[in-house]
Amino acid sequence: MRKVTLLDKIKYWFDNVMAKGAIVLILWLMLVSLLVILFFSASMKLPAQVLEDSRGDQGSFSDLFWMNLSTVLEPGLAEGGSWTFKLENFTVAMMGILLVSILIGLITAGIEDRLQQLRKGRSFVLEQNHTIILGWSSQIFTVVAELVIANANQRRPVIAILGDADKVEMEDRLREQVKDLKNTRLVVRSGSATEPNDLELVNPYSARSIILLPPETDSPDSAVLKTLLALSKNLSATQHPCQIVTCLQDVRNRSVAKMIGKEKVTVVMVNDLLARLTVQTSLQPGLSSVYTELFDFDGDEIYFTAEPGLTGKTFADALFAYVDSAAIGLHKAHGPTLLNPPLTTPIEAGDKLAVISADDDTIRLTEMPLHAIDENAILAQTHHRGIQQRHILLLGWNHRAPFILSELGRYVAAGSSVTVVDEMEETLWRQEVLWEESSNLQIHYQSGDTSSRTVLESLDIPSYTQILVLSCADLRGTQEADERTLVTLLHLRDLCEQLHCTVSITSEMVDTRNRKLAAVTQTDDFVVSQQMVSLLLAQISENPQLNDLFDDLLDVDGSEIYLKPIGIYVHTQHPLNFYTLVEAARRHNETAIGYRLMRHSSNPEQQYGVKLNPNKAEKIQFTPDDFLIVLAED
Repeated sequence: MRKVTLLDKIKYWFDNVMAKGAIVLILWLMLVSLLVILFFSASMKLPAQVLEDSRGDQGSFSDLFWMNLSTVLEPGLAEGGSWTFKLENFTVAMMGILLVSILIGLITAGIEDRLQQLRKGRSFVLEQNHTIILGWSSQIFTVVAELVIANANQRRPVIAILGDADKVEMEDRLREQVKDLKNTRLVVRSGSATEPNDLELVNPYSARSIILLPPETDSPDSAVLKTLLALSKNLSATQHPCQIVTCLQDVRNRSVAKMIGKEKVTVVMVNDLLARLTVQTSLQPGLSSVYTELFDFDGDEIYFTAEPGLTGKTFADALFAYVDSAAIGLHKAHGPTLLNPPLTTPIEAGDKLAVISADDDTIRLTEMPLHAIDENAILAQTHHRGIQQRHILLLGWNHRAPFILSELGRYVAAGSSVTVVDEMEETLWRQEVLWEESSNLQIHYQSGDTSSRTVLESLDIPSYTQILVLSCADLRGTQEADERTLVTLLHLRDLCEQLHCTVSITSEMVDTRNRKLAAVTQTDDFVVSQQMVSLLLAQISENPQLNDLFDDLLDVDGSEIYLKPIGIYVHTQHPLNFYTLVEAARRHNETAIGYRLMRHSSNPEQQYGVKLNPNKAEKIQFTPDDFLIVLAED
């Protein structure tokens, strides 16, 4: 056993002092400097008899103390005095050079250490009523961009971000992806969202809302639940009305999330949401542009507003109560939100209208002009064909495919079929497909590479009414999956031209940037999965009531959004205003919310022809190829 010596103890004490940081070292240095100055000041004042030296009068002790202090801080040699005095003055000057050099080094090291700490993003966020984003993934850029637009009419809005990456790197990526922050200020901190101490850095106690982004890992739900547990510890002691918004993949985890966060947590089920969007879009090309317009903040969104001026009137009256906003539903004071309710539904005190508008401050009651409705243009209501048989070709497979098949079975008529083509072996595929059998939908499986021209040529393309191309991002990276999707779409469009057939093609993309590249494939519609989820999270963080509304809107029960031929409702020989279209849809017990002009269907600058909430007084020249966008139950 080693014997501990006095030197070992001194070294150990010195190591502990050094480990306490620059401030402690500076204090020790000041103490040493003070002792050195006191020692030499006293030495210079000693009687000449003791040192056997004739010094002459060098002044009082305070004068000597001040002279030595000045020499330490600004080394220099004094003139005059004995050689002993000069030697002492020289020693003080050398000590001063040493101490000042050490002091400058300590101060420099302390400043550098502080700058490093700032670069790490470990300081506390002193903000109130701010929005917090927890997690770092590719979704964050869309979420931040949407919140910036939503905050445009707010005073000094702040978004605090806590991510598990380097602070400087996160800030650089955000500047690259989000070009214009407008009046929003970003505060970035580095840390783990599952650590309560790290969560405190972004001050969740005073936040207005918290968006929890799932990590891009194999088990994102477990990370989300851990973060909710950490947040519950932070927020349990405060009554601040902070809303937490997140998304999960496995529906079984939804009840666990609600158990943890109770009424403060709003959960978006990703697979369910995207499956419904994909199915509805595949059956109605152009619908994804409608949902994108509703989900994002750039354009028109859904708001809830109380209208005392409409109390005592009916929902039919509310349809014509705005010139530049569109009523779509009614949130009862003591009940649920009703989308496209019966026209005779009364508006009572305390009720709120669900309204599509450019912003919450643009919802203004207006009087409908006299003779605004062109009665001669409205067609008599006729019976139209209901649900049709569908024969769908589904190319590719991912973890959402079983949800899509289940949802398709709820929409199509009896006798419909789906042919699934994927590289997976049929036995493995049948083990993976866990869904309730639908009497309306027959499923056939064929093994093959969906990006292979030979495989696609072997399929009877003209026999299908719709083709749905799913992303293979489960097995490949985002960009590789989108590249394979683009290759498949190019082959399909070329085959359709060679075979002189018209088949509706809908594709699932992961990265929104690749949608622009896909325009050359002339595909009818796209569902951009990451973008849709990010947009919805941003919307719900601003208004949690929208979660139930969108859930109802995407459900097969009740009213959904449909794009119907405009020729069902009106004559198109002359320009018409939207008041006339609203009245025509009302006679079908439907709520008109916009239109799609097919002459712009390939133009992203024109939102692919989709126009929601148009000015009702403005006249538009429609053609028989155009569509009216309505809320309806069939």
